[in-house]
Amino acid sequence: MKRFIALAMSTLMLTSSVSASDNGSASPWAEDAIVKAYRYGIAETDMFDSFRENVTRRQFCALCANLIRQWDGDDLSMKDVSFGDVSHEDEDIILCAGLGIVNGTGDGLFEPNRLVTRQEAAVMLLSLIHI
Repeated sequence: MKRFIALAMSTLMLTSSVSASDNGSASPWAEDAIVKAYRYGIAETDMFDSFRENVTRRQFCALCANLIRQWDGDDLSMKDVSFGDVSHEDEDIILCAGLGIVNGTGDGLFEPNRLVTRQEAAVMLLSLIHI
């Protein structure tokens, strides 16, 4: 199940090319995985305006956090984290950082609105599989 979910998240992250004629709908090859991601509660209906837009670090943390919430997380050990540009109300980022799935960008910052790189997404997905 973890492998399917990682694949679904990878699919969501990789559907990021945008053109002037883009209507924002998912690419045909990604539709099945996206439907399953919604069905499993990983993606929320209001999470993205378009599946072909780039994803921010905050949005990718939301996907990861939704996935974690689907598991029995009672035995997960979290460290206390804080970032100068993230409030404690931003539970998705705090959860992901506390579990070591994502790190800050330096100088005590997280940069939640910066676009996630494929490198960062790959590290986060691998970290998810190992929690």
